[in-house]
Amino acid sequence: MEKSEYLIRLGDLKKVDSIWKKISSERATTYRGLQSGEIAAKALLHCGSIINLIENKIDNPREIDASLIASAARNIIDVSRLYFYVSERGLTDDEFNFRIQLHRLHYKTNIINIFEKLQLPLTRVFSLSTKESIIDDIKNNKIYLEASKDEKNAILSGGKLFLNEKPKEILKQEIKSGLFKLLSNSVHGFPLGLGSHSLSRSIVFASQIDAIMLMIISVEVAIIYSANIINDYKLLRKQLNRKLSVEEKAFLKELSKPDYLHCYLAERRDFFGCHLFDDWL
Repeated sequence: MEKSEYLIRLGDLKKVDSIWKKISSERATTYRGLQSGEIAAKALLHCGSIINLIENKIDNPREIDASLIASAARNIIDVSRLYFYVSERGLTDDEFNFRIQLHRLHYKTNIINIFEKLQLPLTRVFSLSTKESIIDDIKNNKIYLEASKDEKNAILSGGKLFLNEKPKEILKQEIKSGLFKLLSNSVHGFPLGLGSHSLSRSIVFASQIDAIMLMIISVEVAIIYSANIINDYKLLRKQLNRKLSVEEKAFLKELSKPDYLHCYLAERRDFFGCHLFDDWL
């Protein structure tokens, strides 16, 4: 069988990371700008981690931790969902304020749960009454009042993070779902993740998806989603757009498209679809 012509595009990921560093130092002046900027920074921090995980072991590639690279790529998909939820244009004041309160309630609910399980006192963190005040604000919001009974119960439980979401389609849903599932196997101790965690091939957990395929996909996911986030963020804060050259803008626009990933997946379909002995017939 032929060797794949597709590479781990680390250089392009580094360029995306450098563009982010060029525009991220200027602090936003609006709450939405601050919130969106911090979420974007988390995604790009994962990009930096992917770069470091590969570059630090470039002389000894068998020690590259493909599982952590995949986990970071998965996190970037997760973070991008939150980013586009928060930065969505055209929201009414009720909708935007509701999303902020929903996130605050989600945070408070989780921090209380964690502190209670770890037997940590909450007195120096915040008053429990602050959670009640958030719930009161939510109950008075038009979005909550118009929600169904089941949605209201889910909202007040503190476990819901998204409502009335209009997801940005960066990848087709089925492709995104498949990639997310693949990358998630590396987050957990599942057999698929154990079979592709490094270039040292597993005997016990041998997998059709090896570390090279996992890393190519992970880096492409990081490039595509990070480029989309930066593209949106520089338009949300238009003054940042002026910091980039025409070439940098064109570069980001090109990398935000999933063309390279689609071509690679098409090549993999041919690879897995061919007969085992095709080269010998």
